Amino acid sequence: MTTTRRSFLKTSALAVPVLAGLNATVRAQSAREGKLGVALCGLGSFSRQSIAPELPGAKNVWFAGAVTGDPAKGREWAKQYGFPEKNIFGYADMAKLADCAEVQIVHVVTPNSLHAIHSIAAAQAGKHVMCEKPMATSSAQCEAMIAAAKAAQVQLGVSYRLHWEPHHVKAAELLASGTAGNLANGNYEFQNVKAGPYTVNVSSPGFRTFNASELLLVARQTLRVDATLQIGDVTQVVEVTTTAGVIATDNPAISSTLTPEKVLNLPSNVRGSGSTSPYAMLQALPGVQADNGLGLSIQGGLPAQSESTVDGIAITQLTGNSPQSNQFPSVESIAEIRVQGVGNTAEFGQPGDITVTSKS
Repeated sequence: MTTTRRSFLKTSALAVPVLAGLNATVRAQSAREGKLGVALCGLGSFSRQSIAPELPGAKNVWFAGAVTGDPAKGREWAKQYGFPEKNIFGYADMAKLADCAEVQIVHVVTPNSLHAIHSIAAAQAGKHVMCEKPMATSSAQCEAMIAAAKAAQVQLGVSYRLHWEPHHVKAAELLASGTAGNLANGNYEFQNVKAGPYTVNVSSPGFRTFNASELLLVARQTLRVDATLQIGDVTQVVEVTTTAGVIATDNPAISSTLTPEKVLNLPSNVRGSGSTSPYAMLQALPGVQADNGLGLSIQGGLPAQSESTVDGIAITQLTGNSPQSNQFPSVESIAEIRVQGVGNTAEFGQPGDITVTSKS
């Protein structure tokens, strides 16, 4: 066979794209050697904007596949990032990940309510799991995720922003080494406790025991007790008898309270109008003013800018924001009424709040 210059150039021209494609494949395979393959589970905006663009430059992992409910989008991503289309899986067939040797890690980037479902499915397929924060929507789901990872003998991690930032790592080292001091001191909180009298005891080896008694906690109050431990024998006790101060210095809240004694002893004939509700007595509290109807203006706010609860359950009417009178407790069953109009925390929807606790 005689090869002319023209036929050689023609053959060479056809071979160049093949060689170029082969060269690109070799480079891609070389770039993946020693790296772990990651499949993104969920191709939403966070994956598109924050995760996928960073994977090609990662030192230890490469973009190996995707789990998505949109196969067309998966093919687009495969073309863009260079992973094979056979590594595209649907949410319903994540078990097939077990047969994909190129994927070692599944990064779960789906909505929070689906984190547990997809993390458990990935673990059961024998893949390590990296889940976006929050880990799940309940502690039971978190426990199930941990159990699934242990059963499959795979690693389970949670992506948390700045967790591995150098300054955070250094701060953790300082705290763990004791350089920053003893971590046993600080603030301790007891949350969601009932209103009433309390006693606080604080003890530590080598120090006198601190006792604070007659602490009166009223509804919706944050009561602060500063305990100072003095060096001494463990048998020695420092006794502090106190009550809540008249002026609260921990927060800017403006509030007032009716105790059971005040509710019963104030000269108010609540039954004169055929009702056992002491709702009208709230007008006697500082900063509370009634309008022409049943609404109350609290600390200058509009009557519509208040809400009412009994033992944490809302009894506010849908219109007017006054409480439903038939659900307001009788005078004998009330443990405390608290009205607050300034400094409400974000958990309460209105500036003004009427909190009623009943006797247990």
